[in-house]
Amino acid sequence: MEKHWWRVIAGLLLIIVGVVLTLAQFGLVTISGAVVGMLALFTGAFIFLALWLSNTKEWWPLIPGGIMLAWGVSALLGTLGMAGWLVTLVGFVGSALPFVYIFARNRRANWWALIPGGVLAFMGVAPALGEIVGGEWVDLFVLLGIALAFLVVFLVDRRNWWALIPAGVMTLVAISTSPLGGYAQLVWALLLIFAGGILVVYALLRR
Repeated sequence: MEKHWWRVIAGLLLIIVGVVLTLAQFGLVTISGAVVGMLALFTGAFIFLALWLSNTKEWWPLIPGGIMLAWGVSALLGTLGMAGWLVTLVGFVGSALPFVYIFARNRRANWWALIPGGVLAFMGVAPALGEIVGGEWVDLFVLLGIALAFLVVFLVDRRNWWALIPAGVMTLVAISTSPLGGYAQLVWALLLIFAGGILVVYALLRR
């Protein structure tokens, strides 16, 4: 019984939420659409997290559970009138945390978790940085964040050399579509020089 107590609590929570929604349907209680959304997110989060806590070796429930919990908290902050950038930050960065945990559990096998984790984190951080330096820079921060996520994949395990390709492409796209677009040609030239140098050094070292 002790092994399944989280599932029992999750089941009871489902019953409670179902009863509340039923009462609301018949007009016996009044709840707004935003509250219904938060209830759905928190309920789903609790169910998936309960599944994970009942067997932490199975990490997959942590992903939907963590994402639902993050956006549930984000929605709550939104209803409290918090700033939009903070709501976005909590939602995206919170959604990235399960992937960070999965990577930390087994860095060699779960390197892939760095990609969604890094992308989600920078999608949350970018609007916050945009509040400081200007909204026109948000796209640059998001795309550079994606590039950085792939770069970290390479740095963690040098066998993942392919990750340098999307990292370089996203960096170029970031610069080309940002206020730094005028320097895109220069960046292309420097990257070509850098790539050529790597090929030459690699060829010489393998001789």
